[in-house]
Amino acid sequence: MVQSIRSKASRLTALSLLLVFSLVMYQCGEKSSDDPAPSSASVVGTWKITGLTISPAQNGVSDYFALLVGLAPCFAEIRITLNSNGTASTSIPSGCAFDADDLTDQTGIDKDTKWAVSGNKIIFTDKSGGKEEYTLNVSGSTMKWSTTEKDPTDGKTYTTTLSFTKV
Repeated sequence: MVQSIRSKASRLTALSLLLVFSLVMYQCGEKSSDDPAPSSASVVGTWKITGLTISPAQNGVSDYFALLVGLAPCFAEIRITLNSNGTASTSIPSGCAFDADDLTDQTGIDKDTKWAVSGNKIIFTDKSGGKEEYTLNVSGSTMKWSTTEKDPTDGKTYTTTLSFTKV
């Protein structure tokens, strides 16, 4: 019986240590609020769209990238270039079902668009002064733009995230 109690105590101690170790490792992996905001230089370059998600799912769909690529595989080949002079451009494969107007509707980027980074935001301004603003996250060769909006028809708040890989 004493052996059984020691065995249970040893397992409890091991589980407790495992729990503490897991919490410490989790805290070490969290980003600090003191992390610097992305710089303009970190977003300069050509980026390939690699994801488009909506959370919570809308009409049962959260991965709109997979849906769009399924409808038009060329969507996965669209490129966005952010130049160091603050201009932006897009590259859409010829014959693609998506055209420049479709991409402008999704991103706010057209041939006259200017961009800038301010804090953790990337802001696109069109020639008439209209702005599209996204929360910006850059990590190495991965960039994400996120925006949150309330849908007036269902009253839910949705977060849309565009993901890119530098090419």
